[in-house]
Amino acid sequence: MAGLAAAHMLTDLGWQVEVAEKSRGIGGRLASRHTDYGFIDHGAPYLQAVHPPMRALMTGLANQGTVLEWLPTGKDHDGEWHIGVGGMSRMLVPLSDRFTIRFNTTITRVEPTDDGVVVGGTSGGLNEENRYDRVIISAPAPQALRLVERLGDPFSRLAQVSFKPGYTGLYVFAGRVDAGADVLRGDGRVAMAHRCNTKPPANDDDLKDFDAYDRWAVHLSDDYSKQVLETDKEDMSEPIADLFAEFAEASLPQYRFCRAH
Repeated sequence: MAGLAAAHMLTDLGWQVEVAEKSRGIGGRLASRHTDYGFIDHGAPYLQAVHPPMRALMTGLANQGTVLEWLPTGKDHDGEWHIGVGGMSRMLVPLSDRFTIRFNTTITRVEPTDDGVVVGGTSGGLNEENRYDRVIISAPAPQALRLVERLGDPFSRLAQVSFKPGYTGLYVFAGRVDAGADVLRGDGRVAMAHRCNTKPPANDDDLKDFDAYDRWAVHLSDDYSKQVLETDKEDMSEPIADLFAEFAEASLPQYRFCRAH
């Protein structure tokens, strides 16, 4: 989101902007998994706009139909909870239409020179000869550090930034989970769980059987995620489901889809 927002602002100021994106789609931490039964937001479940620039961005996206206010049962924080229509990853689609995005592109070199910045990468049409006036790196600190550490201060300070892991389970159940609310918070092994059925689909075609299945994202706590970080994600979906059942004090219907991320 940071990279697209920066590109959006620079485009408004008259700059010609290109974005290099490592994955095949936009969103970053606003991640959504699209299944045969509907989407599941396994990244940030919602956004809050505290500062004026963020509020202006959310208002603009709402006016373009990709952002709505979310009012789930169990909402436990004041202020508006902003969500993407059809999944969190889709809220930024209007921003991505204004400039070139090179998908599936990994940046391998950022080299300042006297007449610009040379950027090299794999795929996406980048090579060692691409030269730009300015470069903004919005990747997470560990990834950014690999590109700029040899340039010294102030970039070497990125080594002081630490990231906490977060395992998430994604589930589609054949019936409704009697969890008591759409949003559940914890402070032990499960940090949060939320029902995605309370979020609107992208279009009317997705409404077929939209409520026939119960879609949940279950986020483990930072501390517990550290304990199980070395466990293969293929082996984590059922243990997370068991934690969810215990946490929600509910019997879980048979699931049609389950993944750990």
